[in-house]
Amino acid sequence: ALPISIVGPKTIITASHCIPEEAETEVSFDYLGKNYTITLTGNPLFGPKSDEDFDIAVGVTSKEIKGAKPMNIGGTAKKGDDLELVGFGCHEAYPKKKWDDQKRKATVAVTGFSYPNVITDSPDEVVVCDGDSGGAAFLTVGGKTKLNAVITQSDNLSESWSCRLDAEENDAFLRKMAKDKKLKICGITEEC
Repeated sequence: ALPISIVGPKTIITASHCIPEEAETEVSFDYLGKNYTITLTGNPLFGPKSDEDFDIAVGVTSKEIKGAKPMNIGGTAKKGDDLELVGFGCHEAYPKKKWDDQKRKATVAVTGFSYPNVITDSPDEVVVCDGDSGGAAFLTVGGKTKLNAVITQSDNLSESWSCRLDAEENDAFLRKMAKDKKLKICGITEEC
């Protein structure tokens, strides 16, 4: 399963490394029993075009995602903040790496930054792994949960990296996608 976050009536976000390298890629996903086709576009600064790792992609559906409550993008994580990571990855530690496509959540502490990523660590050895990439990193801001970053990778031991959506280059990419594709992106074009 490709982890996604719904951020608008017809808009999702995921990790760019989860999609083929073509400029735009079509994939399908199911939500509440309905199938949707999405066209995914990765941040052009991801990969060999940049020394940084702007690992986000935006997906656009041809029709509204029925029954969805889109998440607002927002917040700036600080060292010591808690992020809630959500993904479908493995449930046994490396090197066994067993997974069952079950959604899991874990609260982890922000320990540092490596632009444009936020680094989290867990004393309980909670770490992202295969199947979590593209999942959500939520931050509570003023009592409201916001999508702060997109899960990208880990060291398979205790540290995980998530690509910050408040990084200037990612914010610019999201705003350009919203303008060019005439999209509503919650937390970017308006609050939802």
